Amino acid sequence: SIGEAFDKAARALGLPYPGGPRIDALAEDGDPEAFTLPRPKTDGRYDYSFSGLKTAFMNTVHTLEQRGEKLPKADLAASFRRAVCRELTEKARLLLKERGIDGYNGFALAGGVSANRELRRMAETMCKELGIRLFMPEIRLCTDNGAMIGSAAYYRLMNGETAGLDLNAMPALRLV
Repeated sequence: SIGEAFDKAARALGLPYPGGPRIDALAEDGDPEAFTLPRPKTDGRYDYSFSGLKTAFMNTVHTLEQRGEKLPKADLAASFRRAVCRELTEKARLLLKERGIDGYNGFALAGGVSANRELRRMAETMCKELGIRLFMPEIRLCTDNGAMIGSAAYYRLMNGETAGLDLNAMPALRLV
């Protein structure tokens, strides 16, 4: 998940949990071009994975530490944040262009990562260039999806609703 990627990057920099807001704040004072991080390679054109990016980031941090260099934390945070947000917006742009924006009157950001300032700026630019509306919640309403799921589960449990141990996730479930 995107939040988990930010959490791991924050941990590598010695920042507390949750990492997303900490990386975002620190990155505002950094140079997003200071470190070159790899582009994720995925099978699907619209898929993304941050596994290799997280590994490359960790290796960069460890290499600097092993050399005894002071970590340029703001630059590292800005470079990581830019890489993640660029990947998300470029995949969204590709999808909208290839599938056509006809019939779409907007693009929505949601979940905890929608509070990320760089992602918000990049989404605004993308939507302006494509001529579609951008829907984003106010920052105070950008909450972690896991917290929302946990809250829903709590109330279901309080109502006596449970699921069997054979319940399984369906990650490729099509909603439309």
